Parts: sequence; structure tokens; C-alpha cells
Amino acid sequence: MLAIDPEAFGDVQGSTDTEVVFNLALTFGLDDDPLQALELTVGLIAETARRHDVAGAVQASFGATDGATLSAVRYATEGPARSLFASADVEAIRHLHPADLPGVWREIPQRTAVTVQRGGRLNERPFTPRTPG
Repeated sequence: MLAIDPEAFGDVQGSTDTEVVFNLALTFGLDDDPLQALELTVGLIAETARRHDVAGAVQASFGATDGATLSAVRYATEGPARSLFASADVEAIRHLHPADLPGVWREIPQRTAVTVQRGGRLNERPFTPRTPG
């Protein structure tokens, strides 16, 4: 928590992992470059955990949006990451009965970041945590 921007620290209401991750991401530029901010956030958490011999410190799917673009991440420091799926065809979902959804959703690979812009264009890239420097 000490890495959170001192100007933003007054807005922190508690110490849950979600709130700490969110405020660290804000500190590292979430408004300007969400994926970079999450890479720096996860990098700091993983490095801190490593220094204190804490295994499996990060096991999460993250998402952030500015109203026009959705950024999402699937990542775990150890083992399989929580699931993250993207729709392969939004129109198909609108027309199918829920029992007929196989094949409509595509699993996002582990250690991957995606962005989705209006219109459904999905871009995918490796998610590579790194320590702030």
C-alpha cells in the first residue's frame, strides 16, 4: 500500500486486494495506459511477494474501461489463471438460446492481455508484468 500515490492515498477506504490493486494501477497510469499500469501493478505485487517467500501471489482476471475501450487481463503468478472469455460473435449470442452457446465464447489464453474497442474488435497480446523502475 505504501506504493500508492500519496495524493490518491486519502481516497483509499480499506485494504482489500481489489482496492489495493485498483489504486496501484491508478498510481501507475491506469487512465493513460491500462495494460501498462496493470503490468507494473502485478510486477510490484509479484516482486514483493517473492521477496517475502509468498507463493501464488496473483491469481486474477482484471478489467478496466474508459467507456470506449475495454482492457482485460488473465494472469497468475503460478498455476492456471482464473478464466477469461471473449465472444466470438455477438450477433450469434443475441439469436441463440442459452442452451446453444457452445462455440460462441473463446477462452483468452493465460498470461494474456486483450483490448476490445467499440464494434467488437479484439486485440490480444502477451501480458508481461514488470517492476516499476
